[in-house]
Amino acid sequence: MPAVAPSRNGSNNNGERAVIFDPAPRPAAKDLQLALESERKAEALAHYVRGLLLEESAGSDDALKEFLRAIALDPANAELALKLAGDYYLRRGEVPEAIDLLKDAIKASPRLPQPCLALSQIYLRYLHKPDQALKYAQMALDLDPTNAFAYQYLAETYVTLDQLPKAQALMDRAVKVETNDPAFWMRLANVYLVLNFKDEKPRTPDDLRKANVFFQKAIQAAGNDPIVIEQAANYYQRTGQTAEATALFERAFWLDPRDTDLADRLAQCYRQTGERDKAAAVLEQIVRINPNQESAYEELGEIYKDQKRYDKAADQYEKALRLNPNSPLLYQQLTQLLLGTELHQSQRAVDILLEARRRFPDVPIFGEWLGHALSIAKRHQEAMTVFEQTLNEARLNQEELLRNGQFYFDYGMAAEQAGLYEKAAELFRQTLAIATDSDLIAETCNYLGYMWIDRNENLTEAEALVRRALEIQPESGAFLDSLGWFYFRTAQYDKALTYLLQAATTLKTEDTTVLEHIADTYDKLNNRPQAIAYWTKAVALEAASDTDKERIGKKIADAKAPVAHQTQKPPEGP
Repeated sequence: MPAVAPSRNGSNNNGERAVIFDPAPRPAAKDLQLALESERKAEALAHYVRGLLLEESAGSDDALKEFLRAIALDPANAELALKLAGDYYLRRGEVPEAIDLLKDAIKASPRLPQPCLALSQIYLRYLHKPDQALKYAQMALDLDPTNAFAYQYLAETYVTLDQLPKAQALMDRAVKVETNDPAFWMRLANVYLVLNFKDEKPRTPDDLRKANVFFQKAIQAAGNDPIVIEQAANYYQRTGQTAEATALFERAFWLDPRDTDLADRLAQCYRQTGERDKAAAVLEQIVRINPNQESAYEELGEIYKDQKRYDKAADQYEKALRLNPNSPLLYQQLTQLLLGTELHQSQRAVDILLEARRRFPDVPIFGEWLGHALSIAKRHQEAMTVFEQTLNEARLNQEELLRNGQFYFDYGMAAEQAGLYEKAAELFRQTLAIATDSDLIAETCNYLGYMWIDRNENLTEAEALVRRALEIQPESGAFLDSLGWFYFRTAQYDKALTYLLQAATTLKTEDTTVLEHIADTYDKLNNRPQAIAYWTKAVALEAASDTDKERIGKKIADAKAPVAHQTQKPPEGP
């Protein structure tokens, strides 16, 4: 219970006389005398200030004594009553003392809703007496119909009492309140979300409309407050209302253009609406303001990758990686970009993966990718060494890799590139033995089948493998080319040409190998003009390597040589 200060007659509660020293021989002039109430409040204030000072230095017990003296002198100090109840009694588990103190505060300040709200929460959360909680929350609302906490606590209590319709009716009442306080509307909006949303989704379409009303009132009351506008924008973004979210993020961003977190959310909205240029502009501003914001570089990388500006994307990923070198995902994103796009920067990928493998020795995927990158860079012996090391490590402590068909497929490709065809065939068979992904099965069947067809061996099994691949992906231009090349090897040139032309039509971009196969088939069919035309198209492609150009160029020269000899003029006589 609150302590009681010595009474005015000089005795305390124990009946002991307090020593009163009054050196003045005569009473002070009337205009210098403090009224009794003012004197008590001044003394209460002095105890309150001493309590605050002791709270920082001497500890809570000494501070509590001063605060109790202050509240005894000024029981109408509701702010102090709330502090004592929350910071001292409830923290110590002295719930009855907190309740008595707050009830005294209500008697002393019957027009203030805050002590009623505090009592409501104590009865609901500490004593689990929702009926009493409801009583005091209703008292608070009656005292102040614009108090958002009163609506919140009442709604929570109705839910506890399993009276959800009453909670809904309360929110319908709340939305009609006349106030321009954005904090009121924002709190009520969040109460409504708790009642009617689950996992960020409205229970009914009407619930979304009603929730929007609360947020719209908050926005209208917010004026140029970027915090309220951003909170509303977050809600619209979470609930999939991207256009509304974007407009609000834009408004908040221009009010506070140096808020990089806000700018990041705006960029996300632009990406969701497909406005990648706007997203890139915002992200570039972020890194100008804060060059150390790694996430902005990563998002820029994603945008540039979507725009097929792969060189810029790679640069952004590298900047992000310099800021966060312990992110496996960034190594993965950058490596896939360097190897899986038209950049074809295998050596750069090798350097990055060497660092990734050093930093993450327990992540087997980096060993697999490093081997793949080395193979593409034509460092075949190193690639085979890395693959074998990775396989040995997996046998010791990373057994999940041994069940990964993709690993054996990549290892098999490296072996084929290194000219180790029997090893490659063994690895491809291992892939087919454990793979469950249909696309990987199709790719493996085609790779192994084409390898044998191109080497003109195991043709019967090779045909079966390619046909199996086509059963899975019948529209694959690469697989159609493999079957066409099988017919070429078996001297069935008409069938070969049918499948090869179909492959060329199916592929999205022209392919040097397919065009060369078509030309070779026309040559076997004694159609030299068509053969030369397709060989010429093949060497003209940007993707054609120097080796391709040299090999195909020789075919063109050989095909043209007899024609040139026949049309050559005879030498003139002497």
